[in-house]
Amino acid sequence: MYHNDSTYSEINKVLKDVKNGKERPWQIHKKSTMELAESYKRLGMNKYYRVAECGTFLEFKRFTEDNSLKLNRSNFCKVRLCPMCSWRRSLKTFGQVSKVMDYALTQKDYRFIFLTLTCKNVYGENLS
Repeated sequence: MYHNDSTYSEINKVLKDVKNGKERPWQIHKKSTMELAESYKRLGMNKYYRVAECGTFLEFKRFTEDNSLKLNRSNFCKVRLCPMCSWRRSLKTFGQVSKVMDYALTQKDYRFIFLTLTCKNVYGENLS
């Protein structure tokens, strides 16, 4: 891979993902992903290879205006039970919902409530 204006030490340095003063727990999720991969291996499932390699390649792009890094390419497995992919998916969903809520607040004076609607369970023969 070609990296312009980068030294070997800069390319291979350990990065820290800090958001709002808190470091994000990548190592914890990667450890859980490796445990899942071992379980898939014991069960003889072919997903083992994808899950074991999840998140092993991360390429970042540097933005010159604020010298920040953004994930450009990666190799995530996208397996539903993968802790790394589930965590990333939850971060993405949270960001999307936050944008919608922020936009709604700028339009009118809204208040948000949390509402859970349920219904009684019915037997299969009673379903229409």
